[in-house]
Order: sequence, then C-alpha cells, then structure tokens
Amino acid sequence: MARLLALLGGNATASALLLARNLLIAHLLPIEDYGIAATFAVAMALVEMASQFGMQAQIVQSPEGGGRDYLAAVHGFQIARGGMSALALFLCAGPISAFLGMPDLAWAYRVLALAPLIRAFHNFDIHRQTRAMRFGPVLLTATSAAAISFIAIFPLAYLAQDWRIMLGALLIQEICACLTSHIMAERPYRVSADLLVWRRSVRFGWPILLQGVVLFAVFQGDKILVARSLGFEALGVFAMGVTISLAPTLVVTKSLQSWFLPQLSRAMGTSAFRPAAVACAQATLLSAIVLCAGVMVAGPVLIDWALGPAFQALGLLLPWMAVQQALRVCRAGMNTAALACGVSWLGAATDLIRALSLPAVWVILSRDGTLLSVVFVAILAEVAGTALALFVGSRRVLLPVRALGPALVVTGVALSGLPVLTLAFGQVWTAGAALLSCGGLLTFSPQLRRILPIRFLASRHSFACQRPAPVTLP
Repeated sequence: MARLLALLGGNATASALLLARNLLIAHLLPIEDYGIAATFAVAMALVEMASQFGMQAQIVQSPEGGGRDYLAAVHGFQIARGGMSALALFLCAGPISAFLGMPDLAWAYRVLALAPLIRAFHNFDIHRQTRAMRFGPVLLTATSAAAISFIAIFPLAYLAQDWRIMLGALLIQEICACLTSHIMAERPYRVSADLLVWRRSVRFGWPILLQGVVLFAVFQGDKILVARSLGFEALGVFAMGVTISLAPTLVVTKSLQSWFLPQLSRAMGTSAFRPAAVACAQATLLSAIVLCAGVMVAGPVLIDWALGPAFQALGLLLPWMAVQQALRVCRAGMNTAALACGVSWLGAATDLIRALSLPAVWVILSRDGTLLSVVFVAILAEVAGTALALFVGSRRVLLPVRALGPALVVTGVALSGLPVLTLAFGQVWTAGAALLSCGGLLTFSPQLRRILPIRFLASRHSFACQRPAPVTLP
C-alpha cells in the first residue's frame, strides 16, 4: 500500500507542477494570449495521440517485456514513430495555424515539431523497471521535467511577454524528460529494427492508436470548436477549466493503472484475478468521488487566488467539468482489467462515444450556445461511455459487474449531487457529502476493503505456488 501512495504522490507532484506552470502562465498573460498558448497543447496532442501505440503498456504486459532485445526493438519503433510525428506536425503547421485563424504563427508550430522528435529518444528502460513494481525512475523523470519546466517560466517571462513562454516551456520539458530517462536507466540505450517485434507492437497497439485518435477528439475537439465559434478569450477560460479538472484525472488514472496492471497481468488465469479486478474498479469509483469533490473545493480558491477576475466565468463551469472528468475515472478500472486481458480496444470504444458527441457541440455553438451547454453534452456522452465499459467488461473481461452494483449507485448519486451542493451551499457542504459518499462506497466494497490480497499478488505466496493457466476469453 505504501508503494501505491508513493506512486500517487509522485504523479500528483508532477501534475501539480504542470498545473502551477499553466496557472502562472495564465496569470502573466492576457486571457487571449493564454488561449493562443493553449493551441500548442492541441497541436502536440494532434500528432502524439494519433501515433500512440501504448509502448509502455506493452513492455509491462508482454512476457518478453523484460528482455534486452525486446527493449532495443521498442526503442527503434519509438524513434520511427516519433520521427513521423515530428514530420507530420512540421508539414501541418501551415494548415493548423490557418484553421485556427493565426496564419502568421505557422513558424511556432514548426518549432514545436521538435517536441515529439525529442520524446522519441526516451530510454524506455524506466518503464521496464515498473514490471517489478519499481516506479521511482518513471516518477523522477516526470517530476524533474515538470519542475524544470516550471522554473523556466521566470527567465522565459523575462525574455518574452506573450504566448512564446508556453512554447519554450514545452520544449524544455521534453528535453529534461529525455535526459532524465537516460540517467535513471539501468541498461545501456540500444536500438534495433526487429520487424517481428514491430509487427507485434502494431498488432497490440492499433486499438490504442485508434483510441489516441479518438482521445484527440475527446480532449481537444471541444477546444477547437470553442476557438472557432467563440474566440480565443472563451478558449482561454475553457482551456483553464479543462486543465484544472483534467490534471487530477490523469494523476489518478495513470497511478491506478501503473499499480494494478502488472499485478492483474500476472494474475490472469488464477482465482486471484476476479477479486483483484473488482477491487481495481472499486478503487477507481472511490477515486472519482474524491477527485470530483477535490476540484469543487479547491477550484474556486485557485480561480480567486491565482487567476483573477478574467477567469471568474469559470466558477459556474468548473463543478460540472469535474463531474465530466470523474466519469472518465469511473471506467478506468474496467479499462485496466481489460488491458491486462489483452482487450486493448475497450478504451477506444468507450471514448468513441464521447467523440461522436462533437457534432452536437458544433450545432449548439453554431446556434449561440454557451460553454456550459458544451460541458453538459460531454457529461451525457461520458455516462454512455461508462455504461458501455460496464457491458463489455461483464462479457469480455468476465468482470462481475453485479459485485460493483452498490458502489456504482453510491458513485452515481454522489456525482449527481456534489455540483448542486457546491453551487447552492458552498464547499463545506461538498466536502461533508463527499466524506459520507466515500464511507458508503467502502461499506459496499468488501474487495476494496480487503486490499491486502492484492498485495499478495506480487508475492511468492500467490505466484510461486501456482502457474497461471491459459485463459480463453469469450
């Protein structure tokens, strides 16, 4: 359990530093300039999510993931992928800037093409070490890069007083992360072109690639439509809301997947898999309530203290944006269990529902819709995606959804009531209701309360005495 807390703490530190960096940039820049700076994240996501093959997950999930030759082949595949991503962003810089109404800034997107190229030379040995539940190298790589990127804001702000601050911070973050990954690696950096491994990587990763394309639409599609319809000032408000609500979401989902995926993968074919998968799902439901309440309680403080009057419109949006992101956390446990079983397409399928809501957002905005209406459409789509994850999890992953029923009811009631309490009565009521909800969820989650057996999954008592049997999924 101490490792899980350390994992959460490390990811939270890195995320907090990046959030602090974005808050500082928003404080230094006019809101319209911050909206322009937010488009750099859109451009980065365009190439990274559209070329993501889940190499980190493959290293953990594959039986060959600990081998030196396999790691060298992964490095070769990553360089080829990163080079194509960089070239794509460089060639698309003109059309992207023209589409966003900023043709004079094409050069900035061409400079940004260096970021995926730098990322391509990371040493993935830090991810191999997570197979043995050693998360320190991965955490230190992310945290140090975020810290240097935050510190770099001060000299960058001295040199430039506009959106170029964000451009410089993003590039510095990538350089630092790449260097740290090599420093923390135990094995020397080797590259090979093993076409057999590459083919297997593509076969495993194409659903994750599809999910990357879908995730781009999910995370960035709304921003693009807001920028086109409402302008960069509205984009600045909306992008900051996404940043505040999404940052803890990524911390929770990444930490829980890093913790549960190696153990669930090893437990495949044993009697330990089902209770561990249920506990994983219950842990994400509990995390969703905590995350939602945390954003609602801390959000107004951040708006008043760090952002100022220009972002006051965010006060009404943020509670509902927290619900939207909490729903994503709710299904992260089911996606992790599916990934451990080799069902890597579930995440893409659930996110596809969210992406299909974008035409509705376009229609609403074209008819003088507001940012709040955009968020409500997103919430409905996330509910539908969570329902699909439950259905597929019960059929393909053999996840006993009935065991999750009471916890799902508690979570649904909590996510429905917390924003109403926040807007009507304030943060104190929100915090109290969240505590009651967490207590109720734990009452109906015996697998989560008995978290100790999950720790045994990594011990000799679970695996030295029983050999996992092959499992044929329906």
